[in-house]
Amino acid sequence: MSTRGIVILRKNGEEKSMIIASDAYPEYSARNIVSLIRDVDIEGVFDILIPSSFSDRYWFDARELTLYAEEKREVHYKDNAEFIRDSLMCEYGYVIDIDEEVLEFYVGGQKEPQKGNKYGEKITYTTADRENYYPCKLVAKFSFKYIKSVLLRVIVDKMHQAKESDDVMVFDVDLQDMDNADGAKDEVVVPSLISIYKKLDWIQRTITTTLDKHLDIQNRYEEGLRDITRMKMELSIYRSEISMLQSRIEKMKK
Repeated sequence: MSTRGIVILRKNGEEKSMIIASDAYPEYSARNIVSLIRDVDIEGVFDILIPSSFSDRYWFDARELTLYAEEKREVHYKDNAEFIRDSLMCEYGYVIDIDEEVLEFYVGGQKEPQKGNKYGEKITYTTADRENYYPCKLVAKFSFKYIKSVLLRVIVDKMHQAKESDDVMVFDVDLQDMDNADGAKDEVVVPSLISIYKKLDWIQRTITTTLDKHLDIQNRYEEGLRDITRMKMELSIYRSEISMLQSRIEKMKK
């Protein structure tokens, strides 16, 4: 069975949720979630999501949401807010709290209630074997600042680490105190370094584009040379024909 999960965007107390159809585990889905937080106007994503009971769209698609947000196009979707309460089926939950600038990470398979869980502490499903399941459990919180300052692999590792913890783990970073934090130098990518990577990526894309343009110019230049050669040959033929016609005209005058 596919590993299912849920993505929830929260703003001003309102939540909008979409199911992750498969591969909801951090190694795959965290990449998409982190990309939305790092590279996309996440408020813009929230604003274009329009709940509709008539829509058959309810799967989460990060690339589609990114494109629609950039074009400011509305996405009408069927909300699935209750899915995070079904921890038998929902194995992972990612709640993007825009107001608090925090990513909350939840895990499923909960046979015990979590005190203070905002999604409830009551039994939500009982199997035929009389096993009770409760809502997904909050295990970690990642500040947007932390997410934008560390490598993706670090976030994924921390998510797995949080799954084994009894307490909710909180990951935040003060960039000014970065050098003083234990292990920070091993985990944290200094913002300037991130900027360098982005700049290098931009340079690479620019070089590729420039090469393509130059190749296009070169191809057009060579095509132009061929056209000039052809035109010179045609011109030579026309001149020969004109000379012949002139000779005939001179003979006719005589």
